[in-house]
Amino acid sequence: MSTKELSAYGLWAYDAVWALAKAVEGVDTQIDLKSIEGQSSESTSADSEVSHTGKILLDELVKTRIKGLSGDFKTVNRTVPILQAFEIVNVIREGERRVGFWAKGVGITRDIMHPASSNNDLKVIIWPGGSIVTPRGMHIKKLRVGIPHNTAFKEFISQENDPQTSMIRPIGFCVDVFQAALELLPYNVMYEFIPSANVTGETEGTYNDLLYQIYLQRIDAAVGDISITAERSLYVDFTTPYTDIGVGTIVKIKTNKDMWIFTKPIGADLCLMTAVFFILTALLIWVIEKPINKDFQGSPSEQLGTIFFSTLFFSSSEKLSSNLSRFVILIWALLVLILTSSYTATLASMLTVQQIGLASNAIVGYRTSSFVERNTVSNINYKDYRLRPYSSAEQYADALSKGSKNGGIDGILDEIPYIQAFLSKYSADYTMVDSASSTNGFGFAFPKGSSLVHDISRAIANLREDGRLEMLQKEWYNKPRSLVSQETLAKPQVLKIDRFGGLFLVTGVSLGLALIVIIYYFIRKKLNVNNYIFEKLANGNLAILMARLSR
Repeated sequence: MSTKELSAYGLWAYDAVWALAKAVEGVDTQIDLKSIEGQSSESTSADSEVSHTGKILLDELVKTRIKGLSGDFKTVNRTVPILQAFEIVNVIREGERRVGFWAKGVGITRDIMHPASSNNDLKVIIWPGGSIVTPRGMHIKKLRVGIPHNTAFKEFISQENDPQTSMIRPIGFCVDVFQAALELLPYNVMYEFIPSANVTGETEGTYNDLLYQIYLQRIDAAVGDISITAERSLYVDFTTPYTDIGVGTIVKIKTNKDMWIFTKPIGADLCLMTAVFFILTALLIWVIEKPINKDFQGSPSEQLGTIFFSTLFFSSSEKLSSNLSRFVILIWALLVLILTSSYTATLASMLTVQQIGLASNAIVGYRTSSFVERNTVSNINYKDYRLRPYSSAEQYADALSKGSKNGGIDGILDEIPYIQAFLSKYSADYTMVDSASSTNGFGFAFPKGSSLVHDISRAIANLREDGRLEMLQKEWYNKPRSLVSQETLAKPQVLKIDRFGGLFLVTGVSLGLALIVIIYYFIRKKLNVNNYIFEKLANGNLAILMARLSR
């Protein structure tokens, strides 16, 4: 058989029955039965007088004093007064130990005689096992969890009707993370969700109004897209953040329409120097190959075509005969390869910056009633007329699609979790640019000193380590694949001669060495001819020599 303890009302009823029994015993048993019978026969009318015995019983009941199960039982002005104070005891095995009192109008106090000096203070509680440290998870009552009433991003938290219970229940990424964290606790925690209410009790209000309810002890926790701030931490405790931290900027991906952008990566001085080395290399190869290569013979126009369109562009139709020419071509090929690679990289960077850049005079939007509006927006160097408030992801997309020239904006400044949720819907047309980590992410709020803060923070860390936190995030919104840093958005520098001074120095030295070799062989050949002439003159064969030279 199962037993059930009586409530306070049951104890009062039990004591009332005993008080009535004792009052009956006190009534004089010498009652005139005839008078009773006479009165009963005349009591058919509604105006019959009250029994004389009843009056006696009532007077006796008012005077009755007993010590019952609910305490001292007595009546005052024919009513049973509610007790003004209760004793609070610490049950230790079969014994008990007084630790304080509860008094009406005072609350919990250690000393009933001097409640003002010990308000909200009990003696040390001795828990099972002899420990004086409060066991974790000793939450007697069900947690009252407040949730934001109206949010701009439904992916984080929203409300829907439960088809089974026909009741409104919260859903979203924040709710799933909270419930997953509670499942990892080593003890059971009962909870119920309560829509937020402001100081007037209306089902609306800001996030600060929601957190203020914790401070007033009207709710026991707050769950939602609540940013962790230093100001809010003065009156509530936050768990470790379960989202990314920082503030980012959303910008629209633009198509570059500049038809002359291919001329911008390289400076005029570098173009001039490259052209000079182009001509010097061509002339040097022509000097080397003309005496020994038949492909470099012919009219001046043919020789120019051979030099500039065949040799310097590495055509295989005219082959070089001298190893010295091949050496000069190799040096030129290295110079062209390095310049081409640098030009390609700079042009690609310029195209990228043109697509996702945000000018310093751009018009920027932000989310109303947010941490970004109160802190970040007030700290950036934008004039008021260049700042536009918005309240939803749809308004973000509409304003960005119009652009600042058509009444829209050039970018959106918001916390990274909101930007990630936005890009999960509109990632094809927009991208995110990171900024300083000026926010601390989202966290769950609890009263100051709550043991749940540490336990749920550890549970969030476990969710992040085993990948469940990322899985929950993907269920509601996907993170962008890439994040463009502000540092990478700096305008690429134009290629100038000073950045390639070493390359041209090596090329110039190589061409100079080749020229020296040509001069050396030319002088050597001339000296061999002169020696031959002098030798013939010395032998008296001048006529033979003149005949050979005339041929």
